Amino acid sequence: MLKDPALVKKLQLCTELPSPAGIAIRIIELCQDPDASMGEVASVIGHDPAISAKLMRMANSPLYARQRKIENIRQAISLFGLNGTLTLALGFSVVDTSGAQGACLDHNHFWRRSLACAISSQLLGARYEPAKKDELFLAGLLQDIGMLALEKVEPAAYQPLANKTFRHDEIIGLENTVLASDHAEVGAWLLKSWNIPEHIVAAVAASHLDDQSSRFNQIIAVSSTLGDIWWHEDQQASLRQAADRARRLLGMSWDDLMALIEDTGAQLQESATLFEIDIEGQVPADLLLGKAKELMSLMTISTLQEATALKEKTDALTNQNKMLKEQNRRDDLTGLYNRAYLEQLLAAEYQMARDNNFPLSVVFIDLDHFKQINDRYGHQTGDQALVHCARIILENTRHSDLVARYGGEEFVAILPGTDAEGAQVVCGRILDSLRHSPLASDDHGNIVVTASIGIAVLDDNPDIHGAYDLLRRADRALYTAKNSGRDQLKLYGS
Repeated sequence: MLKDPALVKKLQLCTELPSPAGIAIRIIELCQDPDASMGEVASVIGHDPAISAKLMRMANSPLYARQRKIENIRQAISLFGLNGTLTLALGFSVVDTSGAQGACLDHNHFWRRSLACAISSQLLGARYEPAKKDELFLAGLLQDIGMLALEKVEPAAYQPLANKTFRHDEIIGLENTVLASDHAEVGAWLLKSWNIPEHIVAAVAASHLDDQSSRFNQIIAVSSTLGDIWWHEDQQASLRQAADRARRLLGMSWDDLMALIEDTGAQLQESATLFEIDIEGQVPADLLLGKAKELMSLMTISTLQEATALKEKTDALTNQNKMLKEQNRRDDLTGLYNRAYLEQLLAAEYQMARDNNFPLSVVFIDLDHFKQINDRYGHQTGDQALVHCARIILENTRHSDLVARYGGEEFVAILPGTDAEGAQVVCGRILDSLRHSPLASDDHGNIVVTASIGIAVLDDNPDIHGAYDLLRRADRALYTAKNSGRDQLKLYGS
């Protein structure tokens, strides 16, 4: 509700606000009387020949197609029901007293837009809230009545709209900028002062919000975006906005929205005549539906393009993520797996070998006298030697084998499915390649780098207690090889 006391004061003192005529006041009272009878309603409405005639005309219109003609007001009331009759009568009364033209707002545009909102609300009500569809018609019709009130008390606020067809979201933005309030709050305040039922007042107050508190409020909120699609020049933007809100609040598909627009167009012409609202010739329903279908095609193409772009972006991010993960697993210098990832791999391979009774060999490799290479040739050459030896180790192992830099000049190879004999063959090739493939250095000529290798094999020995124990055995075999003169391999336990 309104929080600005100065604005409330202006509204209270204004004598030109929209207000219901005498018969409408009595209709509002009957709306709130659960014991109201058909006779009372007929008596009150019968005192206003203009409203009675409009109700009779609507009862016999194509909107309420019947084989038998409605001949009196009681039959019309029976057709509409007490609540529907009171709602229609009140709507006729309010529109009659609104005036044709204001200082800034085009009142005819205002009421034809309001009528489109009302019909949309009623049709949505028939789908989602059948018992309240007539009340939804009234709420849809009056949801923007606050504009007419604000025009009286704050005419300068609407000056930018003079001689201009406004769009609903544009006027809301203007009101919030100039007044720090909007016509939904003012309209709710006004309807409350008329003693309109509270749930209608609440729906009007929430008509600019994505209010999830009730289906009634959601329908009015959706209808507030549907009014613009009929006469505003930017129909595609209005359609897109209406479709988005209908989907979010009511779960409506595009086809459902098209059906609603078609039904609204069928009713607008007849309803405008009954409410004496000039809609400037025939309602352009066919043209609007054509534009809607065109927009749907564009949106479908756009959606496909967005989906393609999103997939490409997702794929790129996935690949980037894979690359980052892979980088985190690799040694920066040699490109081999690092020690942290080696420990994960070794644990997994050990468990798999144990579970399936497969052979598994672990090879520990240490480059001989590597400190002397760094001291004699420098660390840059030392790094080149590490990369050179890493390449040779990879060239002499299988793709299924896992090779890691353990630290410094130490390397570890995991050979799944390889027994002691096979591991010794692999390590023999590595030693032989190192001996016969020296590092070619521009500054220092050919540098031969040899290695000492220790091998441990998972077998039926119950003394092996886990992956780390297997690695520790390979390390012990390595020290045996180094202590035995280096440039050789040793098998643990042999």
